[in-house]
Amino acid sequence: MLIAIPLGNLAVGLPILSGGAAILVFALFLAVFMPETRFAPAKPEDRNNWQHMGDIFKKGLAAVLAVAVAAILLVSITRNVLGPLYNAWVNQRLDSDTRATVISMSGQVDAIGQIASGPLAGLVSLWSVQAAIAFASFLLTPALPLIKKANRLHENEKILPE
Repeated sequence: MLIAIPLGNLAVGLPILSGGAAILVFALFLAVFMPETRFAPAKPEDRNNWQHMGDIFKKGLAAVLAVAVAAILLVSITRNVLGPLYNAWVNQRLDSDTRATVISMSGQVDAIGQIASGPLAGLVSLWSVQAAIAFASFLLTPALPLIKKANRLHENEKILPE
């Protein structure tokens, strides 16, 4: 790439021609210095690479699929349960004048957070899935002081007489 761009500035076809020439030189080098000696063709039953690939894929998928399906079901159930619980928690704490605004704003902030952090977590997942999960949990840490404050306010409400 570093060589192709300057060569392309000289002539458009020059990167392609120089790449082809480099492959030919490399092929000649390999033919001279790494000849295939003692070559024996594979047995016919060992030549079915697609079948081998399919068998390996099935074995890998069997274990992973069960875990993936269980995780998807668990996340789906948790999300379905948390939505009504959150709305009930918000409804008991807010006046009816501001309730719809707060619920709407909460949904918007959640969507903005997912839009902003989703691509970052995706980039981290290119390195490793475990790192992406850790990164996603790290993104949730700013909410911890807010939850702590809400819990403290809730405890104070229980203590104070009405």
